[in-house]
Parts: sequence; structure tokens; C-alpha cells
Amino acid sequence: MNETEIVPLDLGEFQFPDPTLAGRRGVVVGYAVRHPAGIFLFDTGFGFGNEELDRTYHPVARPVSPRKRRRMPTQNAQRTARTPSPASRCA
Repeated sequence: MNETEIVPLDLGEFQFPDPTLAGRRGVVVGYAVRHPAGIFLFDTGFGFGNEELDRTYHPVARPVSPRKRRRMPTQNAQRTARTPSPASRCA
């Protein structure tokens, strides 16, 4: 394989707390990158476990679709990276 393929992974959603955006939902997206050297997982950093952020944003996880799991077998990932979420920098 000589090409790189980037597959967006719909990992969940959250609720905006800001009064301007109140009631709107945001999406949590990660990416699986297939590269000649292997699969790289990139997590955009919005997760669970911070009580204040969970209470404020009400995150809801979604499983990766079976079609995308077949297309990008992430259990074979060679590398992973996670960025801190913008919300965690504000808390």
C-alpha cells in the first residue's frame, strides 16, 4: 500500500453549555489513519471521567460502526495520540 487513508470515527456527542449554543449538540470525532507503516489512531481528546466536564457537557459515547471497524481494524493500531480537549483547558 502506497497511499494514506484517513477515516473519521464518530465517537460520540456532547451538549454545549454556552447560552448562545445551549441545546445544540457537538460531535466527538477521532481519526484512524492507515499508512504504509501501519494504523495510527488520533483521539481528539473529549472523553469521560472528569466529574465537572461530564456534568457540564453530558458526553455520550457511540461505538464505532461495524463497517468502519472492518475497513480500519483499529485493534492493529501501531501508534495512538490524544490531544487535550478544549473543554479540559477551560475547566
